[in-house]
Amino acid sequence: MKLRLDKNSITIRIEPDERAELFNTGSLTEQILIGQNNFFQFTVRMSDQIDIVTASFTSNQLNVLLPENEAERWLTSAQVGIRANIISSRKSMILLVVEEDLPPRKKHTES
Repeated sequence: MKLRLDKNSITIRIEPDERAELFNTGSLTEQILIGQNNFFQFTVRMSDQIDIVTASFTSNQLNVLLPENEAERWLTSAQVGIRANIISSRKSMILLVVEEDLPPRKKHTES
């Protein structure tokens, strides 16, 4: 998984083999060691207990929950990803995108 933070947006890109793992197990987690003993972890998890995409950040961990029906529809179709606007506790809008990590486009070169 790749994580990109930019102003008021969070983008998580998932490789094709990770898509299969998410579909089969219901969750993906990536962990990064920062410094000697500090970890940053981010998780994408499917849940049948929610109706909308949610995100939370506690104890150095970003948790993204996807409604199970919506996630399964994305993972079993040609749909590229799931986009949601999340309102933070401070009433600011955050764009959250969980999408397939597509290969780079080939640049067109002239002969």
